[in-house]
Order: sequence, then structure tokens, then C-alpha cells
Amino acid sequence: ESSRAARELREALPPLVAALLGPLPAARGVRQKALDELAARVLATFTSMAALLRPVDEAGRLKCAADMAAVEEVITSAAGVRLSHHMPAFREFRAFRRLLFDPALEGRLDADGDDAAMAA
Repeated sequence: ESSRAARELREALPPLVAALLGPLPAARGVRQKALDELAARVLATFTSMAALLRPVDEAGRLKCAADMAAVEEVITSAAGVRLSHHMPAFREFRAFRRLLFDPALEGRLDADGDDAAMAA
């Protein structure tokens, strides 16, 4: 189950793309460049917000992973963007997903985001 923000993105992105980017000429890749830029901004904004706002407990990590899957799906299907590791925002997005479940960080942060080692 994804968050309300991910559901709203799923509903809002296709009409936005059609209305604002649809009229752009496909020749010389103008429309594709605009779609790629939109995708990069969505991914970068999501990653920044998730890193700042999501709780670090297991339920928060699972919810964030579900949101990330929803965001990735809406960008690839609704916006028609082929995500690639050549896109810095996509690499950052994927790195954040790996960071969420990194066993080396397990138990290092408590639910408040305070470093558990500092509290000891």
C-alpha cells in the first residue's frame, strides 16, 4: 500500500504530462528531454523528502520502499520515461533504496533518528 502522496502523483502525472509536454515537438528529442528532466526532478524531490521525513523503523522502511516502487512505476508508465543509471537522480534514488535496507546500518538509528551509539 503506497502513501497518499504516491497515489496523488499517480493520478496527477499523466494529465500533467499530456497537457504540458504533449504539445512539444517530438522531433530532435525535445519532448523526451523534457520528460527526462521531469522524471529527474520527481526522483530527486522524492529522495530528498523521503530521506528527511520517513521514520527509520521497519514499518517506515517498508512503506518507503512501497512508495519508491509506485513512483518508479508511474514515471516509467505514465510519463513514458525509460529510467537509466545514466541519470544521476535515478542513481541517487536507487542508492537510497539500498540504504534503507543496509544491514550495516541496522540498529544504528532509533525511531527518532538519533544515533543510538551517541545515546549510549
